[in-house]
Amino acid sequence: MNTKIVVVTSKGKFEHEIDKPYISIGRGKDNDLIIDDLSVSRKHAILERDQTGKFYITDLNSSNGTFVNNIRIKEKTPLSINDHILLGKATLVIEVPEQFEGTVRVDAAQLQQKLMEEEATVQGDTHMPPPVQQPSAAPPIQQPVTPPPVQPMPQTQPIPPAEPPMPQTQPIPPAEPPMPQTQPIPPAPNTAPQPAPSYQQQDMPYRGNIVYGGILERFLALLIDGLIIGIGLGIVSAILSFLFFKILPIGAASAISTLLNLVIFVAAFAYYAVGYGKYGTTIGKKIFKLHIVDQKKLTKPTMGQGITRAAVQFLLSGILFIGYIMAFFNPEHTALHDMLAKTYVIKK
Repeated sequence: MNTKIVVVTSKGKFEHEIDKPYISIGRGKDNDLIIDDLSVSRKHAILERDQTGKFYITDLNSSNGTFVNNIRIKEKTPLSINDHILLGKATLVIEVPEQFEGTVRVDAAQLQQKLMEEEATVQGDTHMPPPVQQPSAAPPIQQPVTPPPVQPMPQTQPIPPAEPPMPQTQPIPPAEPPMPQTQPIPPAPNTAPQPAPSYQQQDMPYRGNIVYGGILERFLALLIDGLIIGIGLGIVSAILSFLFFKILPIGAASAISTLLNLVIFVAAFAYYAVGYGKYGTTIGKKIFKLHIVDQKKLTKPTMGQGITRAAVQFLLSGILFIGYIMAFFNPEHTALHDMLAKTYVIKK
């Protein structure tokens, strides 16, 4: 049966068994003995018990202090049974059970007499003086007890230890000769001539079967693109200019008409730049299956190449057709804008 602590607070009374030599007391949930009272600190005190069963209590710098018999303690203090312990406003009393397994006081003379009696009983000592008894009738005469004859133990032959059985070994089969390692026969190389793949089917450009765009085809494609841009934007420009001159004064109409022509020029430039850089062709070139590609990769040019090609074509190649005349003097038919933009015009 363990020693227990009786705790009395404003919320009631409860008991807690002391089942180990060290317990922590406080309001926090991580204590061994939890006291739900605001006057008790989160870590209030420590209760210890030594090997002899003596209890000690230590205050942990609590806010409201620890009192033993109305005296506030500052260090480790021994406790006696039924001491009045006060933690804040909570009262603690240590109760020890009646069957307390602690130190027992024994009379030395009684202990010596008890040991001598037990020793005489074990050894059969008849010289030990009997204990003092009250006078009584004469004791009966005891007949000597004759011990029974000792029977000799039969002699037995020692049993020789059994020999351990010999381990059975399995016969080792003869090792099989290793199989000769044969080299795999490589497949016969395919000597049949393979057709050269087109440049569209290879990662690296194949330039053996490129068909460059003809000069006449390119001129007709440029003419068709010019008609589409010129007619479409020209009609829009004419209608808007007519309206401006009808509604606005001549000065304002002339300024707006000039601005409109600039917008039309930018729109025409955007038509070629986007067609070259994003699609690699225009409507006129699409009719003759002509495509613009990068000179090194033979793939669709970048947007930067498309803008460069359109700018040079507008500003330089169109001057007296000098840029286009250069296409007659090289096998790739590259004009000035193709050379500067590093592009080819090929036929797919």
